[in-house]
Amino acid sequence: ELHDAPLAVQAKLLRAVEYGHIERIGSSQPVAVDARIVAAVNVDPRVLVARGRLLPDLLDRLAFCVLVMPPLRERHGDIPYLAERFAARFAAQLGRPEPPAFSRAALATLAAHPWPGNIRELKTVVERAVLAATSPRLDAIALGPFAPLPARPRVARPGGGGGGGARG
Repeated sequence: ELHDAPLAVQAKLLRAVEYGHIERIGSSQPVAVDARIVAAVNVDPRVLVARGRLLPDLLDRLAFCVLVMPPLRERHGDIPYLAERFAARFAAQLGRPEPPAFSRAALATLAAHPWPGNIRELKTVVERAVLAATSPRLDAIALGPFAPLPARPRVARPGGGGGGGARG
């Protein structure tokens, strides 16, 4: 998030881009760098320049190739693909042989959410679901860390199990 960088850091980045060298902390000797910089902002960078939160010269140098990525809430078709990839990766990290599959209801829950936290939020939600999974299928998705999972239907146990028997 380039706009979160203090202006002094942005100025140093601008010098590195402009002159092709940096100075390490504690040193006065320049070090040559040859790098490509990929930076992100979550608002229009021209607005950030107008507000004084982004150096105009830095934007000019970095805007060589601009990719505009709509937020996840505008790309519902990407949600199942991303969720499945995140589930597979996290299941592998946990040492599980297979990632859990998403039920239609779980995918509908994911599709209906506005995703204010964008892809990072989706990744966290999916990882939390995979960690909590007790079966190879995810039927319920908790969208927040404090949100309760939807109620599961109760299965009647033989013998009633209700404790309503005679006491003696």
